[in-house]
This record gives sequence, structure tokens and C-alpha cells, in this order.
Amino acid sequence: GQPLGVLQMPDRVYAMDVRGSVMVVATAERHVLVYDLCNLAQPFRQKFSPLKYQTRSVAIFPDLSGFCIGSVEGRVAIEHIADADLPRNFAFKCHRQNADSKQPEVYAVNSLAFHPAGTFATSGGDGAFNF
Repeated sequence: GQPLGVLQMPDRVYAMDVRGSVMVVATAERHVLVYDLCNLAQPFRQKFSPLKYQTRSVAIFPDLSGFCIGSVEGRVAIEHIADADLPRNFAFKCHRQNADSKQPEVYAVNSLAFHPAGTFATSGGDGAFNF
């Protein structure tokens, strides 16, 4: 069969998530594109990831108000879509061993998943799940 549509991305796609009518795509060079699936002509929002290194995983909030981005540097960013909520964005470190040493072992955040109530879990290259 034929695809219903094809979207050209600015670079290689590393992660994406779709929930309801929202699609978030993370590409190489730290691009993050948010699409409204009812209007695919252009991204609703296009930005650079707040994380310094390659994006590895993306998950949209259950209420569609934002998304999480996980990276190869063992960090997760919480990003909101609405302009009014942008001051609530933040990032945190996770999936690290020997975090107090000068050379901590840092592992990629391989997956992010939300419970319908809004809590989420991360899984990392260290073999751990964080809730």
C-alpha cells in the first residue's frame, strides 16, 4: 500500500512519539518538531533540544500538554508545548553510577513511558528503571 503522507524532516529521525493528535519527532542535530496531526503542512512548534547531546527517546504527556526527551548523556528534559507553560520546563540527571565521583558512569536514557495518571518511568543503559 501507499503511505497516507510523507513528512520531510530536517535530519535523521532518532525518536518519535504519537499520542492523540500530537506527534513529537526528535532528529539529529538536536532538532525537536511538534506536529498537530490535523495540520501536517508545517510543525506546530520547532525548537532545539535543551539537552546538549543526542536525543534517544521521546514521550508525550498523557494530557498532551508537553513531552519528555531523554538523551545519551543520562538526562531527561520536561518540555511544555503552550507558550504560557514554557517557564515550567526543566531537566534532571538520571541513569548514573558513581554520581559523586569526578568521573561518574553516565548511561543513555533508552526509553520513557507515561502512566495515564501522569507519572512516568525512564529506562537506561545501566539496566535500571526509574519511577
